[in-house]
Formats: sequence, C-alpha cells, structure tokens
Amino acid sequence: MSLMIAPCRSLLAASGICGFFMLSCFLLQPYAASAGESKSASLKQPEVSTSLGPKKVGDKLVEPRDLWKHSVPRQAVSANQLPVGKLVGLLRKRKLAEIRQLLKETPIHSGDANERLMWEAACLSARNRSEQAVVLFDKVKNLDSAPVLVLVKAAEAYASDAQYDKAIKLCNRVLAKYEVSEAYQIRAGCYGATNRLTEAARDFEKLAILGGSSPIRFYCRAASLLLKAGKSKEALTMVDRGLAVTSGESTAPLYMVKGDCFKSQGRWQDAVNSVTEAIKLTRSHKASAGGEDEVILSTCYKERAFCYQKLGQLNLAKSDLKALEESSRGLADEIIGNH
Repeated sequence: MSLMIAPCRSLLAASGICGFFMLSCFLLQPYAASAGESKSASLKQPEVSTSLGPKKVGDKLVEPRDLWKHSVPRQAVSANQLPVGKLVGLLRKRKLAEIRQLLKETPIHSGDANERLMWEAACLSARNRSEQAVVLFDKVKNLDSAPVLVLVKAAEAYASDAQYDKAIKLCNRVLAKYEVSEAYQIRAGCYGATNRLTEAARDFEKLAILGGSSPIRFYCRAASLLLKAGKSKEALTMVDRGLAVTSGESTAPLYMVKGDCFKSQGRWQDAVNSVTEAIKLTRSHKASAGGEDEVILSTCYKERAFCYQKLGQLNLAKSDLKALEESSRGLADEIIGNH
C-alpha cells in the first residue's frame, strides 16, 4: 500500500461495513439492540389507516394520528365522578401540579382510590420518575381500561424501567384503537431493545407514513435497523421509500445508510456514489441553513476513503483523508469554541 495511505491505516481499518450506519445511529438516536436477528420474509409496506385521510370530529377535520386526542370529551366525568376530560387535557399539557390540585379539589367518592392512584402514576411517568411510576401502575386495577394517554404514560414508564413486554402489551392496547405516534415510538424502542429489529423497523416506517415533521428521520431509523438485522436488500427498499418523500429534512443520512448497505454487499462504487451524494447534500445545507454538519462530513470522508481503498483508487483515498483531517479540525474548533 502506498505511504500516503499508511498513516491512516487504523482509521480505515476501523471503518468496516457499518460506518455510515453507526453515524446514523448517533444522529438519529435509534434504540440499542444486539445483532443477529433471525431472518424473516421480505419487508412489506405496513398498512396504516392514513389512507382513509382526515376524519370529521365535530366541525373539524382531524388527521388519523390525532384522533386519539378527541377520545375523551373535555367535560367527561368517570364512573367515580373524577373529571377525566379535564385531567387528560392537563396531562397532555404536562400541567402536573394542576392535576394534583384538581384531584385534591374533587370530592372523594367510594371506589375512586384506584383511579386516583392511576393519575398519580401517570404524573410520575410524565416527570420521568419511571421506577416510582411502575410501582404504582402495578397496583392499579383494570389499567387496560384507562384513557389512551394514561396507557401511553404507563408504557413509557415500563419501557424506561426495561419491562419491555409490559410496555409492548400496553402499546398494542393503544394501537388497537388509535394510531398514536408515541405508542409506535415506545413499542419500536422496546422491539429494538429485545432484538426484534424487523418489527422495530416496521413501527418506524409506520411513524413515517403517519406524517408529521420527521418522516425522513423515521425512514432512516427503519433502514438502519434492517441493515443491522442483516437485511440489506430490505434496507435499500426502505431507503428508497424515504427518498420518495417530499419534506424539509435533509436526505443525507439516508444516502449514508444506503452507502452502508452497498458496503455490506461489497458494491464499493455504488457506496462511493451514495456517500458522494450525502456530501453534496450536506455541503448545500451550508448555503441554505447557514452551516454544514462537520460530523456528517467527517464520517463521509472517512467512509469514502475506505471505499476508494477497496477500489484501489489510492489518490482519491488520500484526498478524502486530507479532507477528513480538515473537517475533523473544524469540528474540534466548533466544539471547544476556537475561531
């Protein structure tokens, strides 16, 4: 090997197949999971009720992902005479002190202790005190009949406490009634943490299809998980679905995952083409948004240099390693505030 490559031998050797994937994990915060998921049939596009379009609720048109927010009328009162409609509204706004005050002001009725316990557990979950929340949720009777938002908070608490099966069960209960984005995210995280990577990928794709502000981010997560499961063909299909979406998000991370898929298949030139597109998109972000992401650029230069080395194009590899050094220096300056 040429001397111009030797100084960065360890850097390139560390690239391996999952360089783009590892960065996408860092940028997009997918859930940790171990490799080695069992193989299954090719990934099919999930069925999500968004095809039905908005539904009329009163005099408003409501998207399927928001229908659950109208499941409890504002003035609704539970069988135990608790103002459940107002409580749900306060929980949505995370006004936890107001929830406790409202419960304090509401007269105590025979049999309402269980329901009051449930609301205290939901407040603890909303405050990220999952260990305390699950202790109370375990004591609540008939939790499955709770309002959707309370079920989501319970699932969130159990997931944070690594009780994944309980969290998944609660999410299934929610999703059997409504397309709740938070439930899909919690369940996807639980699937990922228990090495059910394909199921996690399907939930992230459902999140992308449901809409919102981050469809590209969810397609990228789905593709990354499929790649980690050893399903590079399905991952490429997921990437293409993401690239077909029109949104304001950068598609550079998708091209990075696409490059990882090609690397896993030994398609080095295709990998080069994908990461080159990611570099171009990231650079254009500087002009449109006032700055380029040095983390993405550094990883792209590193990975493309690795691919060039595999192709025997050592001069191009040397050029990318030089760009990597400059980009890494810029990243360090950005972190420590040097100008």
